[in-house]
Amino acid sequence: MNATARLGPLKPIDLAKLQALAADMPAQPPAAADFIRSMRDGDRY
Repeated sequence: MNATARLGPLKPIDLAKLQALAADMPAQPPAAADFIRSMRDGDRY
């Protein structure tokens, strides 16, 4: 058995609950690539 094996059938996703959860999450301001670049450039100089 590998680490990604499922133990049972997939469960249906409640779309309304998923949308409500996502609506409460704040948007990520900078893109990840821009954030990493700024950290790297800040350490460089």
